[in-house]
Amino acid sequence: MKSIIWRTANILRIPRVALRCFRAPRILLYHGVTDRKTFPGIENYRQKHIPWEEFDWQLRFLKNHFQIVPLDNLIEARSLSGRGARGMAAITFDDGYRNIFRVAWPFLKKYNFPFTIFFSTDFIDKKEPLWVDRLEYAINFGKNKELEIATTEEKIRKDESIRNHAKLIPDGERRKIIQEVVENCGADLKNRLLEEPDYAPLEWAEIRQML
Repeated sequence: MKSIIWRTANILRIPRVALRCFRAPRILLYHGVTDRKTFPGIENYRQKHIPWEEFDWQLRFLKNHFQIVPLDNLIEARSLSGRGARGMAAITFDDGYRNIFRVAWPFLKKYNFPFTIFFSTDFIDKKEPLWVDRLEYAINFGKNKELEIATTEEKIRKDESIRNHAKLIPDGERRKIIQEVVENCGADLKNRLLEEPDYAPLEWAEIRQML
């Protein structure tokens, strides 16, 4: 409902003062931004990587209605006075996908917005795919007979079922299950990680450049 109100207010150009009641401090969490129009099979079915057009629209909206600040500034203002943080927003990214550098960063520079990335260091240092991506890729491109004839809906249900279970168990057990799935499917993202535009991790040189 709030999303509808925000969009409607923006389209109708309702004065900012009338929007203040909705301007509690916000921390926005993104994963990635993509410049691709289509995806093979079930890749990105959860829309973890949003289209660049949507990202640009959101940044324009934020510029009109919020003060974009570094995450630390928002947390400090919120801890000192809840009202002092009103109208502030911070932009964050999880994991460290390369499309942050390739697709998102040009828009963030365009609006001069600070942002924070929470890195998965094994992802960047060791080129170890995130387990959720490895699972999605294996099911999407599985070479066994069961997956070759499975519908998109069946693959999504399989991915959701394993992912929901894997989130609730210790990391050692989770790694074992994902490895078993990958071997059973016969498709391993590890072998193609750097070639996949929306699975690939950032490089440290790209991170230094953004800094």
